[in-house]
Amino acid sequence: MYWLALVPHRDCLKKIRAEKERRFFAGDPLALSFPDVYPLMTLDAPLGRETLKQFAAGLRAASFEGETGGKPAEGYVLCGSKHAALANMTLDVTKGGGFGLVWRIGPLVWLPNPYARDKRRRPPEPGPEPGNDG
Repeated sequence: MYWLALVPHRDCLKKIRAEKERRFFAGDPLALSFPDVYPLMTLDAPLGRETLKQFAAGLRAASFEGETGGKPAEGYVLCGSKHAALANMTLDVTKGGGFGLVWRIGPLVWLPNPYARDKRRRPPEPGPEPGNDG
């Protein structure tokens, strides 16, 4: 089985680990063995690099424009505008010397920087809160 996985910035690991613990205590016995990524969808076969690039561009555009409400998949939160990547992920069964499971994550395709081409799209600088002129 394959998954499309979001590999978040390392600053998001605390949120990921909290979500894994929540899923474990909710009855998912494999939740803690899952790698520190967000599985977005299951796949029949791994995606090619160009398809991953298209997904990455679409996800970045949607999260930047607020179309997803910051949630690329139910129960998972994209950590703001931090760097993140997409990758194919699979689960391999190891043999010889015992039974085990190994998660494998393919080459990363980084989500594009939303500010790289159009500096006018930068978010506004923080200012006084609305209704607080003083």
